[in-house]
Amino acid sequence: MKKVGVIGAGAMGKGIARNLRKAGYDVVAHKRKINEADPGIQYLRTHDVAITSDLQDIFRSVDVLITCLPDSPTVEKTLLGADGLANCKGRKVGCVLDFSTAHPDSTREVSKKLEALGIDMLDTPMTGGPQQADEGTIKLVVGGKPEVLEKYRELLGKVAAKIVYAGPAGSGNAVKLMNNF
Repeated sequence: MKKVGVIGAGAMGKGIARNLRKAGYDVVAHKRKINEADPGIQYLRTHDVAITSDLQDIFRSVDVLITCLPDSPTVEKTLLGADGLANCKGRKVGCVLDFSTAHPDSTREVSKKLEALGIDMLDTPMTGGPQQADEGTIKLVVGGKPEVLEKYRELLGKVAAKIVYAGPAGSGNAVKLMNNF
């Protein structure tokens, strides 16, 4: 069973982490600050999701990395920045599933740089809200290599009611932004 990391375990990411854990995956969520009184931390603990504030620990310990981040600059910093995935010595991550809604040009560039390092990437922006994330009924529009989607379709199916393939890297975000999927 693959170990999955979730960076951005907020309103949407915590439900994704919960559903993957419920499906039997070993899941670790990243929270910048771990305050046990925080309802989000309590939610993750209640659903048996491990929590860390150390990004490097996630990069070194998970096979699949899910990002649920607010924008392209944050995705770029997390994946390509000085302390990001691309620069982590001993990283284990083999695939990034980017649930963030990011700019397609940024997504294509990040995907290209990760691919050069041997890391697969799918842009998998989602629709729905926190309730759908909790229920596992979000919808995903996916960009990237079709064979990578097929490799991770079962995992994605644990958090999404519908998965639509849109084309090469950046296509998921392009379709979502153009059509408000």
